[in-house]
Amino acid sequence: MRESQQTVRIERHRVGDDITVITFEAADATDAAPTPTPRRPLVFVVHGLQSRKERHIELCLLLAEAGFLACTLDARHHGERATPETMALLGGRMSAGFALLFAEAVMGTAQDVGALADYFGRERYGLIGHSMGGYVALKTAIHDPRAAVVVSIAGNPDWTILPEGVFLPPEALMLARAESPITYPDRFWPRPLLLLHGDADPVVPVRGDRALHELLTPRYAEDPGRLSLVEYPRVGHEFTPDMAARAVAWMTRYLDR
Repeated sequence: MRESQQTVRIERHRVGDDITVITFEAADATDAAPTPTPRRPLVFVVHGLQSRKERHIELCLLLAEAGFLACTLDARHHGERATPETMALLGGRMSAGFALLFAEAVMGTAQDVGALADYFGRERYGLIGHSMGGYVALKTAIHDPRAAVVVSIAGNPDWTILPEGVFLPPEALMLARAESPITYPDRFWPRPLLLLHGDADPVVPVRGDRALHELLTPRYAEDPGRLSLVEYPRVGHEFTPDMAARAVAWMTRYLDR
């Protein structure tokens, strides 16, 4: 992990019964309070499948250095919130229960983000998610107007487009159609939305992001700069330094400071 270019205060917070988060905030001479101050815009960072909140510490440091209060959390059934049973089920993509538990993790984590915004007392926040975290970012966007600026990295707005190797039982198809963010295109504008995706992603197909971008383009005609899809040639499902840099730049450009 690289060294931070300035002093960053790192704190753990226990929220409710089972949510532990880590916050990152640049420290300066005026920051005497032991808890995050409301002066810095809040940005949540959500990890991918079978990962945990510590996965994107470097991104959180970049956000802190850019003047944000970065908050990383364990998605439901992940990290400190995991059990051996749920981790086993989430590791077996061909099992009938995988898709339903994955959807539960995404939708539940989207609710958790809203609860954390309440905890930090914010009316606006940014959200960056990678892989499953991208699903969470897009899902949160259509349900919480406080999610003011969103970056989805290798996420998927159309839950009927399945990642490689995933089995979707018939009873889950209706849920996928009803809960897919792409089903609610009118809920995105005027929120700045950045979609980042490798065009060779074998895990989460890029065509979901392409379809959402095409669907939203006319809705963003008044200010097309607030919608962007960046595809990375010959890049798979990885999270690259350029993706991190673009995500921070997007927040810097659009999230109130």
